[in-house]
Amino acid sequence: MRCLFVFLLIHSTAVFSQTKNVLIIGNYTPICFPSDSIVRFHFAQNLPDSIQKYDGLMLFSGVVSQLCSSDVDSIIDFASKGKGVYCGAENQPFQEEFNQLSNRLFAQEAWGNFTTDEATLSEKSIIQNAESKHIYAGETTVAVPFNSKVKVEAWLENQPLITSYQIGKGIIVFDGGYSRFYCERFASNQHIFNSLLQSILIK
Repeated sequence: MRCLFVFLLIHSTAVFSQTKNVLIIGNYTPICFPSDSIVRFHFAQNLPDSIQKYDGLMLFSGVVSQLCSSDVDSIIDFASKGKGVYCGAENQPFQEEFNQLSNRLFAQEAWGNFTTDEATLSEKSIIQNAESKHIYAGETTVAVPFNSKVKVEAWLENQPLITSYQIGKGIIVFDGGYSRFYCERFASNQHIFNSLLQSILIK
C-alpha cells in the first residue's frame, strides 16, 4: 500500500452539515488554501489505494504525473459514484495529470498558451462573482477540452477555460488556469476557489 503523507488544514466559505474531507494531490506546493471553514484538506504525494472515504478530490497537474492508469480509473469511478473532482492545468509543462484524465474521457488534451488575464463567466456558471461577469483567468492559461458532454463555466478568448462534466452521479471540473490560486494571487481569487470547491462537494 502506498505511503500517504497527510497534512490537515481547515477551510472554505461553504456551510456543510458535517465536516467534508478533500484530498489534494499533484503540484499543490505553490497554492494557498483558505482556513475559514469546516472542510479538511488532506495532502498526499500519490493517489491512495482507496479514495472513496473522501468527499472530493482536487488535482493540480505537474511536470511529471503522479497517476498511473489504474489511478485514472479510480478517479473516474470516484466521480461516477457521486463525488466531485477538480482537475487543474497550466501551460506546459504543468498538464500531465490533466491530460491523462481528459484523454481518457474525451480523447483530447489542454492546448494553447494564453496571456489574456480576464475570463468571462457563462450564464448560470458554478463560479459566483457578484461584482462582475469576469474573473481573473490565471497567469499562463490553457484551453480545456470542449464537446457536447461538457458545460463551459468560463471562457477565455472564445476558448473554454473552465468546464464541468457530469458523470454518473458526480462531477469533474476542468480548469486551465490554476495559477490564479498561487499564494501571491490567492487573496483576490479566493471566491473563485470557494465556488469551485463547493461545486465538487456534492451535498
